[in-house]
Amino acid sequence: MKRAVLLALSSCLLLAASRGSTLPLPNAISFPEGIAITRDGRAAFVAGSSDGTIARIDLATGRGTVLPEALRGQVSIGGAFGMKVDDQDRLWIAGGRSRNIYVVDPQHDRRIATIATDPEIGLINDAAIAGGRIWFTDSRAPVLWSVDLSKPLPDTATRWMRYDGTPLQYGEGGNLNGIAAAGPDTLIVVQANKGLLFRIDTRARRVEQIDLGGETLPGSDGLVLDRGMLYVVRTEASEIVSVQLDRAYRTGKVVSRFKAPEVRLPATAAKVGDELIVVNAQLAHRADNDPVRPFTLARVPLKLLSGKAAGQR
Repeated sequence: MKRAVLLALSSCLLLAASRGSTLPLPNAISFPEGIAITRDGRAAFVAGSSDGTIARIDLATGRGTVLPEALRGQVSIGGAFGMKVDDQDRLWIAGGRSRNIYVVDPQHDRRIATIATDPEIGLINDAAIAGGRIWFTDSRAPVLWSVDLSKPLPDTATRWMRYDGTPLQYGEGGNLNGIAAAGPDTLIVVQANKGLLFRIDTRARRVEQIDLGGETLPGSDGLVLDRGMLYVVRTEASEIVSVQLDRAYRTGKVVSRFKAPEVRLPATAAKVGDELIVVNAQLAHRADNDPVRPFTLARVPLKLLSGKAAGQR
């Protein structure tokens, strides 16, 4: 009997582990959108998109620490989106509707720069680091923004290129959203309103649509690229789509679509070890202010995204 109980308990634990888990965020965090992982992989930064409050989450213990000074209360709703940590441990934050890029020193809880983009139009959405620069998508203006990480912080970001005359044509609604680095001179971006993926050659300033065999991924937000597998976070569908890309990043095939209760209206994600850390943003509930609290990060083992595990629909 004792052995049977132990076996049953072991089975339950394995089932729970296979379904992933969640990490609750501090109560000060509302509608988190972006996520950035520290260089040692031990912690994640998230920021509430409503007011810019930043929290550091210990991924081993789940303990969250709020940074009360860096940006808290200094940005309005929709003013803190995609995030990245650079090799100087600076935290870069896409400033959303503020059209700014914020640079934070998380160790000393202080903002060290506010970098402007277009003062008239734009929504700075997500960030990726490649080739010694940090790159930002803009959901409203057809522009790729960039900052050289090796130089002093500028007052204004570089308008690296416009998409006029390329296959990437802006339309109504939110356009470019997630972005991932595929090499020193190669970026992958997703156009949320049309559900299309594009490959950007930053050196040649050339854009190509990635051929998904006729499939589209509307409502996509964050992108995570890992050894040719692109994980696409779809917000309204509450799913993670796995796309196997070819070596040149010009074609791709959808291999799985993952849904689970712990993935709730997600926005972005980051890879740590053998799992994705997914931000459950619940941005659809900003209007009615009726999200499930506390906000959470979902931990999803990569093995569940292979197309062979339970949870795929």
